[in-house]
Amino acid sequence: MDYHIVMPSYKRSDSIQSKTLKTLEKYVIPLNKITIWVANEDEKTDYERAIPEHKRPEIRVGVLGLVPQRNKILESYPIDAKLVFMDDDIEDIVQLLDDKLVNVGSLVGQINIGFLEAEKAGTILWGIGAVPNAFFMKNKYRDWE
Repeated sequence: MDYHIVMPSYKRSDSIQSKTLKTLEKYVIPLNKITIWVANEDEKTDYERAIPEHKRPEIRVGVLGLVPQRNKILESYPIDAKLVFMDDDIEDIVQLLDDKLVNVGSLVGQINIGFLEAEKAGTILWGIGAVPNAFFMKNKYRDWE
């Protein structure tokens, strides 16, 4: 399954590489599957300076503000694109198994499962929670209707 990880980010040029980019590298996500979206050209320059070129995904300029940025990202891809929105401060990706938090074995596998489950539920929206807290993790999806 084709997918693309999109990451809105603002003023985290230093920490993004020690958190989310390091995590994605751990899970062997190719750089060409990742795009960081920043608010303006100055931000882009900061990120380009902070992230070594050999570890740098594409960096695109969008708009300021999280909701407007997410809308800009959605408008920039084909309607049927498989986008995985990811926070810029993720330090690991875990799942709840037998009431214990454990690292996911394969992030690509989890992404594929996410899109397959969304398709079964008749939706295109799903996500990876940013907080590794078992209290908020459930082995089901939520119907917002």
